[in-house]
Amino acid sequence: MLCLVLVWILAGIVAWRSARPGAWSAGWGWTVATLLLLLAVLVVSWSATFARLDGSARAVVLDPSVDVLAGPGENNASLFTVHEGLTVEVLSERESWVQVSLPNGYNGWVPRGALGVV
Repeated sequence: MLCLVLVWILAGIVAWRSARPGAWSAGWGWTVATLLLLLAVLVVSWSATFARLDGSARAVVLDPSVDVLAGPGENNASLFTVHEGLTVEVLSERESWVQVSLPNGYNGWVPRGALGVV
């Protein structure tokens, strides 16, 4: 809401000052620059907060080593192994299995008990 108000104030100042020839002074230029900077800070802050709050859950591998499987269940193929302390992104959950994604983009399923949700 505040960002929208700032955009309208900026548009109003620019339109008002531009309608009068020679009406732009250093003071008005600094006012517009300050409002633009404030708007930029608000947008960056809002987007960072939104990304943090809307981001997916993270978990840490608690077991010394865990095989990451192709699907939820012991009878699926092992894709790779992760080790204790690795932080992963939780994509979905199914019964006692959690689908995780690694920072390099690899993903698979691990038993829920092998992870600690952060």
